[in-house]
Amino acid sequence: MSFLSRSRHALTRLRGFIQPPTTDVSRLLLVHPPLLQSVPPANLRHAPLLALVGGTFLVGACDVVLNYWSRLERPPAAAEDLVAIDGASAPAPGPTTTDEKTEEKWVLRPQWQRASLCGVYITLSLALGLKLFATRARQIHRLHFLAPAPSASAASSGRVKSRTLMFQTCASGALRGHTAPLAHCKMLLDAGDSKRVYLQVRPPADAGAGGRGRGEAAGGGAGTFILGTAGALVGGKDVASAKVFEALAKAGVPYERLEMRPKKK
Repeated sequence: MSFLSRSRHALTRLRGFIQPPTTDVSRLLLVHPPLLQSVPPANLRHAPLLALVGGTFLVGACDVVLNYWSRLERPPAAAEDLVAIDGASAPAPGPTTTDEKTEEKWVLRPQWQRASLCGVYITLSLALGLKLFATRARQIHRLHFLAPAPSASAASSGRVKSRTLMFQTCASGALRGHTAPLAHCKMLLDAGDSKRVYLQVRPPADAGAGGRGRGEAAGGGAGTFILGTAGALVGGKDVASAKVFEALAKAGVPYERLEMRPKKK
């Protein structure tokens, strides 16, 4: 595989991590009210605005560093102010050196120092931006069934396999979303915090190592997503954040409770 092919593959994987593939949901038959609707965190809702403000601050900070980051230096003594006496340099006779010649002045720091600090600023900004937008693309704030919600008995009897789940993240937009067979989805409850709920989506069985399966082609991003529980409505009813997992489990979403592993002595 050539360098260009490897680079293209790496960029594709990075893009899929930041923004998983979505599908147009405007023509899908959705069940209303939504299975889950929650309020995303403010930093994820306003991520583009934060990125704009951060980019403006970054440009200003780099401009200040490159053009104004200075240090105090004492100018070297002029050659005509020294005379050679017995092979040694000594101050020339006459009036003493003026303050203008001895006072310290502000001079720009070496270019490598200014460039290094700008590089640190840019690297930190890119890392924080990548983390913010990756989290934004994994934060689910709306869940829908594309077919009538299964009962608990139907879920236990295997009829859950025919259901399809549509979910929207903070990065999806109003008319875009992800779809995946319900049999490929599983809720995970954090062992230490009942308010932290995840949705694990398995990739389709026919997805090859280098290609995309039917689920992803239809807009189903595989991976682990975060289910928003703040201000949650389950089936149109207010549900406390700590009860969202139980309410979705009763609605027929497959689930698993994570157990806290004992610490090794």
